[in-house]
Amino acid sequence: MPSSLLCILFLLFALPNAHAETASREVPEEKSIKPSSRVSTERLKQQVELPTTRRDKQALLILEQMLATFGKNYTFSFNVSVSEERIFKDGVPLNFVYDYMIDVKGDSNLRLTLPRSSGISFMLFSRGLVTYYDHTRNLYTQGDFDGSIDELFWEMRENFDVSLPGTALLSRHREKFIRRWTDAAIYVGIERMFEGNAHHLAFFSDKVDWQVWVDEKTLLPAYLIITYKLLDGAPQSHLRYNNWQLFPSFPENYFEFSPQEGAVDLGEIQSQRPARSGVYADEDRRF
Repeated sequence: MPSSLLCILFLLFALPNAHAETASREVPEEKSIKPSSRVSTERLKQQVELPTTRRDKQALLILEQMLATFGKNYTFSFNVSVSEERIFKDGVPLNFVYDYMIDVKGDSNLRLTLPRSSGISFMLFSRGLVTYYDHTRNLYTQGDFDGSIDELFWEMRENFDVSLPGTALLSRHREKFIRRWTDAAIYVGIERMFEGNAHHLAFFSDKVDWQVWVDEKTLLPAYLIITYKLLDGAPQSHLRYNNWQLFPSFPENYFEFSPQEGAVDLGEIQSQRPARSGVYADEDRRF
């Protein structure tokens, strides 16, 4: 793994402004507020015991249709608002709220926008080059990556313990996705949301239970709840998707990086990624 890509991921998720680390420093009783990444032994014993064995055909069909939308229309953009629960030691639950925006064009053009309290940061991926740019401080660094967007997200999750909840839904390998995450399936029914009617689907697997509300007209996800049931306290992530656009027109060179005047190239910073108290073990937050 190139050290420059390591540097990008360190900057993106480990420097000040990373929501979990910053918030934990602000909690008064600091020494007792550390996220627990420990997989509950009791939950591990129960991981094969699903609450139901149902596999409703209607739920699986709508899920297949939703995932097929990404397979056919792999040029799109959307925004996500996330509320991510973390269970800290001593059983203290805290939620961290943040947004991200994704623009995708084909298999190898990605623009990830991360609004933060101090400004906006970007990660760009195009033509085998990954760029992280901190707009507020006018800093950037770049690294090569030979792979697709799917593989880039996989690399971030598996080798760096970095994941944005809900990005698994973007996978083009929908058959593998369905096999992995839908040991049981329930079609709950039509429910009314602010944006309109949505199909409420519930799925269960040995590690993660999740529910998704799929827009009745567009067959795009509107809301998602993920329960990481092997972690102590079974924390949840809630995601609201909005501003979906299929086949948007992106400006020329939108996915490529052009340094602004005075931008500082951090270059080959040799830095070991520090141990993070919020890192989750095994595959419990890989959805």
